Formats: sequence, structure tokens, C-alpha cells
Amino acid sequence: MGTIKLSDYKLISPTATKAVSLEQFNNDTLWRENSYEHAVRPRNKHSDAVRSSQYRDTIGVIYRCVDVRSSSISSLPFTILKGDEVFIDSETAWEKPGYEWVNDISHLLYLTEASLLLSSEAFWLKNKSITQKMMNLRWLAAPFINPVYDSEQGITAFRRNAGMGDELFTPEQIVYFFIQNPLGELAPDIPQALAASISADVVLNYEEFVKKFYERGAVKATILKVDRSTPPAERKRLREFWQNFMSGVKSAYNTEVVSGDVESEVIGEGAGDSEKTEILTSRRKDIATTMGVPYSLLFGDTSSSYTAGPTEEKNFLNYSIIPRARLIQNFLNKQLFTEFGLQFRFNFGALPAFKEAGDLISKIFTTYVDALMPHSVAARIAGVTLPEGI
Repeated sequence: MGTIKLSDYKLISPTATKAVSLEQFNNDTLWRENSYEHAVRPRNKHSDAVRSSQYRDTIGVIYRCVDVRSSSISSLPFTILKGDEVFIDSETAWEKPGYEWVNDISHLLYLTEASLLLSSEAFWLKNKSITQKMMNLRWLAAPFINPVYDSEQGITAFRRNAGMGDELFTPEQIVYFFIQNPLGELAPDIPQALAASISADVVLNYEEFVKKFYERGAVKATILKVDRSTPPAERKRLREFWQNFMSGVKSAYNTEVVSGDVESEVIGEGAGDSEKTEILTSRRKDIATTMGVPYSLLFGDTSSSYTAGPTEEKNFLNYSIIPRARLIQNFLNKQLFTEFGLQFRFNFGALPAFKEAGDLISKIFTTYVDALMPHSVAARIAGVTLPEGI
């Protein structure tokens, strides 16, 4: 009896446009799940936080990106309104009796932005007295606290465990910031720092290579060639001698005399080879782009034109800082200030980058108007939008 081959048969569906062999049909490696659960990356909060923290601790670009963004958010001027009147501003917050807790906001904003980048979540605890007077705002580290969800009511509590047992907080006690997953309804998105994981791993591998390179005395990977007649014991002695001689910075300037015919052939590359440094620079730029920070703000860019710096600073504010600040502002008003009858507002127009631009536009408009140019024409040239009827 002859052997039946699976490849001799094909599985054909009435509506299919292609046919597959039974061998292909039974090969699990050729199949993929076509479901939402399989397509969307499952979130492991603890694992994500550990990886993000590792990247921040070991990769200077990520650490600097987190610091630049967090510092930018925390330094934004803000105003707290009561009705239409200015009640508190960031410059005089300490002067308002009963609202000393407002002084903590700038520091908490720094921590909040850093936490959002590293874990997509941030938590503040509203510490109140027995009479419900606000005492202070306390920072709660994101890895140790989780929302408790109900299918009908949404978030019903927050459970915290920092190694001393569970603590439960009501939603009214917590100010909860999070980055929404666009393909989910409850779980936050993956941390922004992990979106740069591929480039981050390349940087880590490069740093490990450089470390090992200098540990072995900055000597490139080398093959030693000896005569075939050399006994195995002598080959072993030569190998041990070479490893001991070339390992470590302390051996960098040693000199030794070797008897016999020994040839060395370099087969590896050094830490400063141009191809590696170009790849490293490219990966650093990828990380900065993913983190929403212009590369020139981190390292400078000699290839940029004279106006590239101010332009990139404004783009950084417009496309990274201001959208995040508006998100934080929304959470603060809904979960903190509304209960006091107040409204929190960031003053973006007071930023030097925009204030200088506004002063320049105003000067251009005034110059053309003083030259008897029609207001409508002067406004169009200066980029000013005039009210209707003017």
C-alpha cells in the first residue's frame, strides 16, 4: 500500500479565494487569532511599572525626557478662579489662609506627569480633617494602588497595598489621573515609556557591550593563530595568558613578550565604530520622539537653523505639554476643585515662548497701523484675528 501525503490534498471552502493543503491547515504556526482579545496587548500593571522604572533608571535619554516633561508641567503658571474672579494664582498661593494645600500642587504636578509617562496612572489622596477641612494633598505611588471596578457603577473604590496590608479609599478621597486606552473602556493605556521599548533595548544592549568591551581592556574580539603542531596544553596556556593579559582597564598599557609563532586576527568591532554610534544616535532620537520631546532640547542639534530652537520649543509646548496639561486640568476640576466652588486654569499665554511671540505680533500690527495701513490689512499681515465689524 502506498503512503498518502498530506500535501496531496487541499481544503477548499465554497466562498474561499485560496486553497490550503491539509499539512498547512494543521500547522498551528500558520494560524493567528482574529479577535480583539488577542489583538490588544494585555496590561500587566506591575510588570509594566518595573520595566518602565528600569528604562528610566538605566537609560539617560528616557530619564531626561521624563524630567523635561515633568518640569515643564510643574512650572506652568496657573490661576484658581472663584466665579469670574481670580481667587488664587501660582505666584501668591501661599498667601491665602485655609488654602495652604495649594502650595503642594506644583510638586505634585511634576510627580503626576512622571507617573503618567511611566505607568499611565497617578493618584493623589485628599487628606481632610474630621470636619472635612482640606489639610493637604498626599502623593500615592501608582504601582501600589488600583481602582476597584463594578460593571454597572464603574470605579467604586481604590485599593492600596504598599506592604503593610490593604487600605481602601472611596472615590471621593482620591484624585485619579490616567491615560485612556483608545481600544478599551476601563483599563489605562500602556505606559508611554514602553512604547520606546525596542529602541530602549538597543541602547541597553549597546551600553552592556561598551561595559564588557572596557572590562576586557578595550581589546576587540580576537582570534589567535598558532601552528598545528602546538600541543593542546600549550594552546590552553596561551588562551589563559591572553585572557588574563587583555582583561580589565589595569592591563590597558601592559607589555608582554611571547615566544613562538602566534598571529592575532581581529574579528570584532570596537565601542566607537561609526556604524554603532550612528545606530545609537538614531535610537536615542526614536526614544525622544516617542516621549514627545524634541531631540534638540536634549542634546542640541548643530544642523538646525537659527530659528529651529524657538520653533521646536513652541512645538514641544503645543503638541506635548499643553494637551497633557489640559488633561490634568480636567481631572483636577472634576475631582478636586469643583467641590470647593473653584476652577483651576493653566495660564499658557503667560509662558515666555508665547508671550514673546504675542509681543512681536502686537508690535508688527502697531507699526503697520501707525503707517496708516487699514486695520484689516495690518491684522492679516501680522496674523491677528479681529472681531467682526472691525
